[in-house]
Amino acid sequence: MICSLLTASIIGCQKSGSTPDYPAVDDPAPPRHSLHIEGEIEFNAEVSWVNSTHELQTKIWAVNSGSDTAIIETGVCAFNVLAYTPSEEGQKLVWYNKMPENYICMDEMLVYTIPPNDTIQVEGQVYISGNHWQWSIPQGKWKFVLEAYTEEGQSIKVNANTLTIN
Repeated sequence: MICSLLTASIIGCQKSGSTPDYPAVDDPAPPRHSLHIEGEIEFNAEVSWVNSTHELQTKIWAVNSGSDTAIIETGVCAFNVLAYTPSEEGQKLVWYNKMPENYICMDEMLVYTIPPNDTIQVEGQVYISGNHWQWSIPQGKWKFVLEAYTEEGQSIKVNANTLTIN
């Protein structure tokens, strides 16, 4: 097995013909803000990569699948962005949007009102896009997932798309 120190620190050593051995990434702490949801809400997300600026762009939509108006109340730091190996079998967390030590997430209330059978973009969420992370997103093909928590502590995982970072 031959690998350079730089390669080993990014994706680990790899035997010929084997799957890369990605470094262990601890599970992230829950986002600073939780979601208070009234109604029947489904979330969708899309993640894209801007090569020219090396920025991650994340969009979140909330779909009201109910017959009454739905409401989401939360703060501006309610979602974690997670990158996993794309294989369903043995899927491993390889990165998440950890904020730098000097970042402060303000307590600002956001209220999203969604009419029945309508969709809105969940705007105002910070630290889900950009390029100022505690650590860089490693190059590779990753499956992105967004994670939020309800006030009761229930995890909400939103599958986004698979994307190649280079």
